[in-house]
Amino acid sequence: MNLFGFFCNFCNAKQVRFIFFLCIILSIPFSLYAQSSEDTEPPPVKLKLDFPFFDFPYQKDAANTVGNGFFGSYARPSLNQTLAVTTDAYSLFALGMKQWQEKNGGGYFYNAALMGGAFVMGNIFGLWLHEESHRAVLTAHGVDSDITYHFFNYTKPSYASVKEDARMDYGRFARENPSGPIRVSTAGLESQILLVNNLQRNNFFYEQKLSFEFIYWEQIINSHHYIIMDATGNLDAMLESVGITTGGDPTLWASGLFSLDGSDETSYKEDMDKYLKSQMYWHILNYVSPMLFGIRSIKLGDNGLTGNFAMRHLLTPFGTAVSAQVFLKKKSYNMAFAYHSYLNYEHYFPAIEAELIDYPLHFGKFGMYLSPRFIIGMQPKEQKFKTKEADFFGLFGLRVDFMIGKHFFPYIDFTARTDGWAAGDEYLTGNETIKIGVSLRF
Repeated sequence: MNLFGFFCNFCNAKQVRFIFFLCIILSIPFSLYAQSSEDTEPPPVKLKLDFPFFDFPYQKDAANTVGNGFFGSYARPSLNQTLAVTTDAYSLFALGMKQWQEKNGGGYFYNAALMGGAFVMGNIFGLWLHEESHRAVLTAHGVDSDITYHFFNYTKPSYASVKEDARMDYGRFARENPSGPIRVSTAGLESQILLVNNLQRNNFFYEQKLSFEFIYWEQIINSHHYIIMDATGNLDAMLESVGITTGGDPTLWASGLFSLDGSDETSYKEDMDKYLKSQMYWHILNYVSPMLFGIRSIKLGDNGLTGNFAMRHLLTPFGTAVSAQVFLKKKSYNMAFAYHSYLNYEHYFPAIEAELIDYPLHFGKFGMYLSPRFIIGMQPKEQKFKTKEADFFGLFGLRVDFMIGKHFFPYIDFTARTDGWAAGDEYLTGNETIKIGVSLRF
């Protein structure tokens, strides 16, 4: 048997496809170096809006779940679509406030409007993002659901619930995907931190100079407060007022983790409560970033290099993820790096991430922006909470924005990955996804 045959025999089909896409991604930097002679700094972008109209295979699964053909899938937007719309809404608000400041100046009323706007937006778009994220994971796995919203009502929580005629679908989902229900419970809080991440990235890489700081604080404090309230039992009465007796998202997450091995709740209740309370302290890491304090860019020497950084703490289907992110910018090179510590109850599993954002590539009059990305590392075997065994995790993606007009950029975003958890992804199984949309830049 030759070397290629031995390799294919050792790897399954998904891993072979993954290695194939890896080779493509790793060839991109050499292509960029060979074909692009421009090293000019792109102009600042005052506003960047993304509209992902198509998201496959999610929309195929959503159409099957909801019915009413393909267009029925838009009644249940994907995590990516929901996050993009919410990011767009916050960006439009911040741009409007910036234009108001340029005409009328800053001061007390401006800051009060920023704070009030963050509060109002959080209670509308932030709440919508949180609940739709729960529903997206259910929808991707064939479980239809409803959402009950209580906007600006702090005596009753909003919540997503499985439809009565979808109870059997949920039972099938839980049997086929033991970590699936845990993934559902983590999606809401995860999406809030990803919203902060999106706004920070856009502000840094596109030099938008938008005042997102109150929004960062509102979203992080909101998610942190949710964990604290649930971990200390102060949320129970509010949940019971709408008939929820199983606890909030953090409690559902923790109980799901500790019950995965079939243990009875009485045997792990004390350890579970202690573990859940520990997340109140871990979540403080989300406040560690100069960007929360108005420092939008840090000059690194006299060669034009600027940077910034942030810490993230997310709940995952196997435990938690703690990440250290670094953003770097020099002329046309926008780079993001991260070190991920994937932590379950027994061990930690490292991973590294690197991304090149919007590198301009020109072929005569035709141009495009390339954004390759990869994550390589380890995660707990089969997403288990109590194991020291590891599974390889890899994700490789490439987004291409086509320079059709001055402000109009159609794009295609392709991702291939192995089994495992990835922030902002509804699935825990390896797959290839394609997102097609339009980016508007002004």
